[in-house]
Amino acid sequence: MGKIRCFILILGVLLFILNCTEKSTQPVITPDRVQMIPSGLPYDKIESGIDAVPESNDIYLEWLDPDDPGVEFYEIYRSEDPAERFVPVGKVFDPDTSFSDEDVDLFTRYYYYVLAVSDQNTRSESSDTLFYTLLEKPTNLSPSGVREETKPQLRWELVDGEDHYLARIMDNQLDEIIWMAELEFQYNNPVTVNFDSANVISIDSLQRNRDYNWRVDVLRQEYNSGSESLWVPLRIE
Repeated sequence: MGKIRCFILILGVLLFILNCTEKSTQPVITPDRVQMIPSGLPYDKIESGIDAVPESNDIYLEWLDPDDPGVEFYEIYRSEDPAERFVPVGKVFDPDTSFSDEDVDLFTRYYYYVLAVSDQNTRSESSDTLFYTLLEKPTNLSPSGVREETKPQLRWELVDGEDHYLARIMDNQLDEIIWMAELEFQYNNPVTVNFDSANVISIDSLQRNRDYNWRVDVLRQEYNSGSESLWVPLRIE
């Protein structure tokens, strides 16, 4: 009986050593470097990349899906100075590839990079660094609700210190931007733009019995800075 117990004990020790050896020889895989999506052009009908958010005063980030089954989550890092230390501001679990930074101040330039973290807790190299400066939103947009004019004049309150705007109208049924107008050197309050003044995307008129949304963006010559107003509903009857 004693020999049997001794044999079982030795066998258990051997199995334990073998299991540890197998684990220690497993290759350590480092995730691929995350590819951030830079900001698109202000006039793009489909927006992508680092940007302002219409619904809130957030900065939105997104990156390409690495198609790596070993990635478990992403860590987002931020700094106000690229030469200083970056601190973690968020975590996003795969397969999500976007993040909205809610804890930001207006008129402050923020720098961001993203790391991919594997199920082995290994981290990728830092992604490329992108930055964005959030500006004050346009407010008091008009018209809204149900209207009869198929060529409405759009109006909003002048944003202090800003004179460059981009207004856009989205057809809700098509889920597509159908009208867009850029305005520069605007100093009157309120700012107004006539429907026939569209200089980016134009159509003859809006259609009756149809729902639309429209908004206004603040633009600056400074790269990666701006704001987006709330979407305003508009129905033409």
